[in-house]
Order: sequence, then C-alpha cells, then structure tokens
Amino acid sequence: MYISKITTDYRKRGDVYELHQLLWKGFADGDNARERDFLFRAERLPRKQAVILVQSVSRPCWDGVFPPSGVAVKSYAPVFKNGQVFHFLIQVSASVAKSNGPGRQPTKKPLPWEAYTPWFRKRGKTDGFEVMAAEKVNDVFVSSRKKPKLRFAGRILTGMLRISESDAFLHAYQQGIGRGRAFGFGMLSLMGS
Repeated sequence: MYISKITTDYRKRGDVYELHQLLWKGFADGDNARERDFLFRAERLPRKQAVILVQSVSRPCWDGVFPPSGVAVKSYAPVFKNGQVFHFLIQVSASVAKSNGPGRQPTKKPLPWEAYTPWFRKRGKTDGFEVMAAEKVNDVFVSSRKKPKLRFAGRILTGMLRISESDAFLHAYQQGIGRGRAFGFGMLSLMGS
C-alpha cells in the first residue's frame, strides 16, 4: 500500500468533485474501467493551504498533477493482528440512506451525533474491530460547484479501537468505511496505542 501526503493550494481542494477527478489522474494507466483503489481526506491548513492524504493499493504517479515539492509518497505493508489496539481518526459521512421501495432512489437523512457511536460500533462488528472509545472532533462540509451542486456533511471521529478479526479489518482499512468514499469520507487513519 501507499500513503501520499500532498500539500497544495486550498482552492484545489474546495470542489470535491474536481479534487476527486484530479486525484484520479495520479492513477491514470489507460484503464478507464478500473475500480477506484484509493481513499483520500483533505484537511485545511492556515494561509489557504490544504493537506490531502491519499491511501492507495497501487502506486500513484503525481507527476504533472501536483508540484513535486508538495508531494511525499511512502510505501507500507500493514500487518494487523487480533487484539492490536490503535488510536484512530476517520472522516465519515453524516447521512444515512433510507429505502423508498424497489426501483426508487433512497432518501438521505442527516445522522444525529448520538447515533454515530452505535453506528461505528455496528460497523466494527462486520469490519473486524471493536470500538473502545469514540468522540466527535468536528463537523465538516464538502461541496461541488458542478451542476447539480452537491453538498455533503461529515464528521471527524477519533478514539481507540481493538482489532477483533484481522482479515476483515484489513479489507475495511483498504476499502474504506461507510458512504461517500469518492468525496473524501471513510479513510481510517491509525496510530499505535
């Protein structure tokens, strides 16, 4: 796996649709049908700067996409074991889809804060982890200027988790957790406890 840290002008991060298209260019290999194998999260910095973290299964090539002075790429091979404990940070989508019946688009409704911990614990059961502690750090909003204009609400959660099923956890770590991964949600960042 690879982690890219890209420091850039915040205006490039401002439109989430354009940012996603820009990040795709780092994985352009001529295969337009290829599945997205990267996750990202953009964080605003002072003085109109942003840091974009990109986690990917394949090696990115940012030549011609971002200035080389603002890009750092590291390879790593995560090995997870049952019982390991990590501090985590994740930006998750703040909505839940409610079914409207067969053949109809689901309605997206905001998820109240008090529902996040139960939701994240439930995800942990299928994604191979147990939430030991979780708290909301901040609300985030991402948007697109394209028509139709898109606006997504999210929340940044931090806390501690314990791995309960390492294979399921690795899959969730690589694929992301929850909805809105194309819009900067779902990338799980970990630090040893």
